[in-house]
Amino acid sequence: MISERAFNLNRLPYFPTTILMGLLAALLLAAFAGCQNNQQPLGLGSIAGLARLSEPDPGTGEAGILVYLAGTPYQARSDQQGRYRIDGIPSGTYDLIAEKSGFEGQIIEGLIINPAEHSSATPLQPADTLLARTAATTAPVSVTDLGMIRGNVLLEGMPGENGGVRVEVDGTPFVTVSSNDGQFRIMNVEPGQYHLSFYHDGYLPYKTLELVDVTTGVVTMQDVALQLVQPGDPVSPASVAAAVAADAVTPVLSEPPPEPGELRSIVGIVELRDATGQTLSDFSNVTVAINGTSQVAVINEQGQFRFDDITSGTYVLIGTVPGGPVVQIPVDLETQRSASVTVRLEKGAGGEVGGTVRGRVVLVNMDDEPLPESGGVNVAANGTQAVATTAADGSFTLTGVAPGSYTISASKESFKPGAVANVAVNAAATVDVGEIRMMMDVDRPRVISTIPADNARNVAVSFDLPITVKFSDNMNAASVRDAISLAPSTPFTAIIGKGAGAGADDDTLIINLSNDNAKSPIQFGALYRVTIAQTAANLDGVTMAEPHTFSFRTANPGVIQVTPENGASGVYLDQLQNAVLFTFNTRLDPNSINDRTIKVRPDNGISVATTHTDADDTGWTTVRVSTQWQADTAYTVTISSRVRAYNGQTLGNTPYVLKFRTAPLEVMTMPILTTR
Repeated sequence: MISERAFNLNRLPYFPTTILMGLLAALLLAAFAGCQNNQQPLGLGSIAGLARLSEPDPGTGEAGILVYLAGTPYQARSDQQGRYRIDGIPSGTYDLIAEKSGFEGQIIEGLIINPAEHSSATPLQPADTLLARTAATTAPVSVTDLGMIRGNVLLEGMPGENGGVRVEVDGTPFVTVSSNDGQFRIMNVEPGQYHLSFYHDGYLPYKTLELVDVTTGVVTMQDVALQLVQPGDPVSPASVAAAVAADAVTPVLSEPPPEPGELRSIVGIVELRDATGQTLSDFSNVTVAINGTSQVAVINEQGQFRFDDITSGTYVLIGTVPGGPVVQIPVDLETQRSASVTVRLEKGAGGEVGGTVRGRVVLVNMDDEPLPESGGVNVAANGTQAVATTAADGSFTLTGVAPGSYTISASKESFKPGAVANVAVNAAATVDVGEIRMMMDVDRPRVISTIPADNARNVAVSFDLPITVKFSDNMNAASVRDAISLAPSTPFTAIIGKGAGAGADDDTLIINLSNDNAKSPIQFGALYRVTIAQTAANLDGVTMAEPHTFSFRTANPGVIQVTPENGASGVYLDQLQNAVLFTFNTRLDPNSINDRTIKVRPDNGISVATTHTDADDTGWTTVRVSTQWQADTAYTVTISSRVRAYNGQTLGNTPYVLKFRTAPLEVMTMPILTTR
């Protein structure tokens, strides 16, 4: 049958009468043929499977995973064991996506639904999906293999009401519809370049001129504006037919568009059949409701119903009957005063009457204060296909819920999930779960990497020991400096902010430990623990979700600098000014410095002289090694492990081996002087 969504031909450009009549005739013939071919209800398939979490919640287990078929309204939530079920699916090929906040989404591509094989009794059972928790460590955050496209679409002449725009990723099965504020997002798109197409009743179709480059991250598009169809606009019958073929719209002659603020209505009729296709006339157990509202229809003996006083917007009608699949019908009330729909239901051969769950979601800010509106929250009875979206006041109604005990979960982007566990639903009864409070989930700043890394060992100590802390956001410098603590307590300097010092930036903190204080020097072989308290805040005043602590262990003292460099060639040395130098980051025991603990190879039979000096500021020792160096010779100088610090401590990197080659001998030639 032709979709119930209305397409306003009054808003199309003027066509010659013959073309317009031809187009309408073709469409009406197609509609008639569709009606003839659909006298019996189309078969509908089912999917049932398991979605699991790598780290299940101790209280709710695997509950609350959103499982849906990409580009369709068919979705469900998993129960505590991870089970989900989606019924009422038309024949076709689908991509199944599983998502939950804080976990990496998963996709199963190319599921083929054949209602003859995948009935409600024998549903298709896809492979189990496992959602891994999003990593939050000190290491750089990894990215997934799939991308997301998000953006905003605006409708000309409809300020503040930009919902119902069909957004397609050309060449893929991905389709979505914009929310009332115009926002849309398309998840789990393979990296690549795509065109996006936008359709809405009464507006010119729009295709992006530039290819959208999808990477392994989030791609935010520039705003897309759809223009109203005006007389003379280049809209061909082919473009209208394409929109109809995409099931985005249904061409019907309609009345003039409603005035802004004018209330709308929905009128409809229920067609009820049993499993054999026989028409039924008892509508007492049939429920028709508007998803996201508290409105449930009163159905008369002829199966007729009506909803009045509906505000402008795009809605979904939910039709249920015991033992039959849930039917969802999109209704566009943005460009028309009323919509006419037919709800086709198939009653099973038994089964109990489903119950109804009502409640109210309250969205609160970080101070637990209610927000002005609580609309757009997805609510589900986990493990069933019963889903709803809250109205502006937060109210919701789940209908046709099979008797049993459920967790009622609520989710909305940028808010922490909410849930009510152990809700008992009885046949033909209504249960009110009361308020479900959901707190704003602000992306709080966090530490994403440190140098040294957590649990690093043998961190070399020079005169200074710089520590680098990288945040996920630009930070308030004063709050960060006040949040730093070290154990053991050690004097330090902290710089953060662009231009504050070498290596520092608005998101990068440099903590510097120094040996310029002889009473509190950097300790060797010691475990240091650095803590950034939760009070560290970003530039908006949002503090970290929790404190961050990391630790590292310094190395024992040892050689920190040599001259010449290890592996150097062409080195010029002499016995006076140019000698081999070893600098240590500690004061050495002078008795351990001699020609027995410092060896030069090859041994030319010439004595090796070793002298040392201690720096005035640090007391650190520099050892000078000299001998009669031979030209163009490969030397090895070894510092024995018997060289010790002044307090007898073993050095951390001895024996230390230095290798280099001296320069070839240069023969100088003098000019020959002649006299006459």
